[in-house]
Amino acid sequence: MSQLKWTELTGSNGIMYANVRGDLTGKAPYEAFVLFPAGRDNPTHHHTQSLPTVVVQGTFYAVIDGKRTEYPAGSFYDLPAGLVHESGCVAGMNCLLFQYQSGGFDLVTK
Repeated sequence: MSQLKWTELTGSNGIMYANVRGDLTGKAPYEAFVLFPAGRDNPTHHHTQSLPTVVVQGTFYAVIDGKRTEYPAGSFYDLPAGLVHESGCVAGMNCLLFQYQSGGFDLVTK
């Protein structure tokens, strides 16, 4: 067993990640924990591949076509590739997420 190594995602204003397999910032498949500060919002964006996510702590949300859906701890969601949305962590508690993809993570802003 080894301890997770937490690294700040470059240019993210405090979003941290810890790789489990592969590298979230690479081009190959990865599995990683992501720590999202409470109250932190992402701008409108999409991902070039689907983004399966398990919410371990806190409440994460996504706004799709003007409809906000909240995902409390214990939730699973899978955002399809190319789906334009906003997302973030509800204020009050940091969000701990587990994410995995077949290639490196990306966030493409409008």
